[in-house]
Amino acid sequence: MDCELCGRPDANIIAVVEGIKMTVCEKCSKYGKEIGMLKDKKEERAEKRGEKKSEKTEIELELVEDYGKKIKAEREKKGMSLKQLAAAIAEKESYIDRIENEDVIPSEKVARKLEKFFNIKLLEEVVTSSGEIEIKDEDTITLGDIIEIKKKNKK
Repeated sequence: MDCELCGRPDANIIAVVEGIKMTVCEKCSKYGKEIGMLKDKKEERAEKRGEKKSEKTEIELELVEDYGKKIKAEREKKGMSLKQLAAAIAEKESYIDRIENEDVIPSEKVARKLEKFFNIKLLEEVVTSSGEIEIKDEDTITLGDIIEIKKKNKK
């Protein structure tokens, strides 16, 4: 899937940028808050083979609301310090602290570790269907293109 900001073909991160939920690449994800990742690999393989579908269905993994509070509550319920939790799941203490404060979104791997350790649900699958797929031309305009055009017009 293409990045909705810059147009790169490797967009697999769902992020909220300026209040709008969009699919972005890793480089553009810094401009918003990451809320999940695309999971549908079958669709990517079909695109590589050149197959076209009439309906687009995506399965996304999203973090539950207040994931940081849930993790912190479970950790405190077990009477563990951040250092103990970090050692138990083999992650850095500072990273766990930032996750609990919701300053950073955990990777799927770390979220799965926390789910397994605390026996809680942090990731949920969200299935979206957007109807017909548009066949993109190479001349498709992205948000990044619009910004560049506006910058050129201001000069």
